[in-house]
Amino acid sequence: SAKPESEPATLEPSETLLFDSSEDALQNKIAYPTAGDARVTASVLTLEPGQRGNVLQHETPMFGYVLEGEVTLNYGRNGFKTFRAGESMLQPMKRPFRTINEGDDTAKILLVSMGAEGAPRAQVVEE
Repeated sequence: SAKPESEPATLEPSETLLFDSSEDALQNKIAYPTAGDARVTASVLTLEPGQRGNVLQHETPMFGYVLEGEVTLNYGRNGFKTFRAGESMLQPMKRPFRTINEGDDTAKILLVSMGAEGAPRAQVVEE
């Protein structure tokens, strides 16, 4: 049977791939926690111009997508990597780093942690 004349045409949604890799930002293979029930957590991290985060290390895979501004990740002896709005990364696990906003604008990063129940997303590391 034919569609009624008043029914709108169906539009296919469009998809933009943000990240697709089996490695993190430092070319390490991705590994998932093996203990506890799977748990995904999403948040938005906001850094004002000149703001620096604590030195952290992730205990679970952490995906980041820069929504606004730009951030520089200081991986110590592994160097610096800068990510701008529209760019994504997968943070290395168990590698200390610091997030810095060296830009003139507020930076916002969507963070998605793929962990396990009871496993911390990140730990503050002594400087």
